[in-house]
Amino acid sequence: MVFTLALAGICLDYLLAPALNTVTPALSCCLLLLLILRRLSHDHALAPSAIVSGISYRRLSVFWLLHLAGIGLFRMVHIGMAADNPGNATVDPSFAAAKYLVVLPTAFLLPWAGWRRFHRLYRAEWVAAALALLTIDPYRIFVTAWPWYCQGLGHFAHSLARPFVANLQYVPLPTPTISGPALDVSILFACSGLEAIKLFQILFGLMLVLDWPVLNKRRALIGYFTGMAGMLLANVVRIALLVITGNMAPHWAIQYHLTAGWVFFTIVVVAYNVCFYGWLVERPGSEALSAK
Repeated sequence: MVFTLALAGICLDYLLAPALNTVTPALSCCLLLLLILRRLSHDHALAPSAIVSGISYRRLSVFWLLHLAGIGLFRMVHIGMAADNPGNATVDPSFAAAKYLVVLPTAFLLPWAGWRRFHRLYRAEWVAAALALLTIDPYRIFVTAWPWYCQGLGHFAHSLARPFVANLQYVPLPTPTISGPALDVSILFACSGLEAIKLFQILFGLMLVLDWPVLNKRRALIGYFTGMAGMLLANVVRIALLVITGNMAPHWAIQYHLTAGWVFFTIVVVAYNVCFYGWLVERPGSEALSAK
């Protein structure tokens, strides 16, 4: 009930204050709710009544009043920012960070003792949702790091491709370019690997929901960050392969490089699951993180 109300409150915020709309809080709340339901479906001895008591009308009133107050405040702030900076009001980093405050009213639904019991019984689910809140769709992190990240990305891809393409040059412009005899490849933000990270996060999230009761929680945590690092490395390999192929068959590379990129990332994710899924699954007789 708590997280169903939290999700309803977030959706109300997005409906009445569209400037607040960011997908991460809603997705993390949904993930937490689904993981709890999966845990309950697998562990029938863990009844919801054993976790917390009912939500009082006073706390429920405070919860909705805080959401309504937040909606009014954000609407006023957004109108003021739009007047000062038309068409660019939501780009401000402080405003973007403040969007995550929509999760705070949920804290008032339960007393401190209730949240302590919840954390003790659902620690693994709580950690998974917190990581989702902080890491899903890291667009702003990529934007902030892009001036430095793109140079490293270009240098690394150039180093991988250089043994296979004669006279390959790296041009460290603000938009790095790998210049070859038949094709020049520019490293744009679309080449950052952000879409590959999103693909991995979606598929990894589906695996968490479907297999949560049998996953080793510590290994799932390691596998999540290892998988994202692997997707970034795969993106460098993809760019290097594009440079190599483009200088051998430039017309094919120009026409099909976007489709080939998605196929490549899909193969990488499938290979990751084939190699690591058995390691992520809880071994018989071992203890899950949530039970420790």
